[in-house]
Amino acid sequence: MEEKKLRFMGYSKDDKGELIIVQEEAKVIKRIIDWYLQGFGVYRLTRQLEGDGIKTATGSLNGGSSG
Repeated sequence: MEEKKLRFMGYSKDDKGELIIVQEEAKVIKRIIDWYLQGFGVYRLTRQLEGDGIKTATGSLNGGSSG
């Protein structure tokens, strides 16, 4: 059975398959959490990230959201 390779923003895997923190992406995650705590909804978070040119872990600009 083929193993799915999932990609999570803020993490990568080392040679042993252990999760390691990607520092640059972790900074983005912290910003998202701060914005969420300030009351930003999903739409506003998405627009803010797009405006800053931040892509998803898979390289998409908008995370597949519509509108």
